[in-house]
Amino acid sequence: MSARSARPVDTLPKPEPRPDRPLPLGTLRVVDFTRFLSGPWCTQTLADLGAEVIKIENPGIGDETRTFVPPEIAGESPYFLGVNRNKKSIALDLRAEAGLAVALDLVRGADILVQNFSDGAADRLGLSYLFVTH
Repeated sequence: MSARSARPVDTLPKPEPRPDRPLPLGTLRVVDFTRFLSGPWCTQTLADLGAEVIKIENPGIGDETRTFVPPEIAGESPYFLGVNRNKKSIALDLRAEAGLAVALDLVRGADILVQNFSDGAADRLGLSYLFVTH
């Protein structure tokens, strides 16, 4: 993974919670299998409301939108930073048994699962049952 795509999203500054007004979703964990605008926007909103969002990215390149430049901020796309703030990130090869096992463990511990795979992609990865049963 290049230095540009290896930078975890959770290094970005997080809003300071106000003790008198805790964030409403602060006890929830979300696993985020999304790409491009609609999915990341959804999970960003959950993260902004306090949920712990764990974004699943591709090994080697991360989320494709990290490289939507120019312009760039510290080597990353403002688009990517804009819809992925307040999230944690992990790179998993979902085609490999080890990567799939980690993803399944994350999902088992999640309250919410969000995905926006194209038609048939979840089937090809062997994940469609996961999205139906979770």
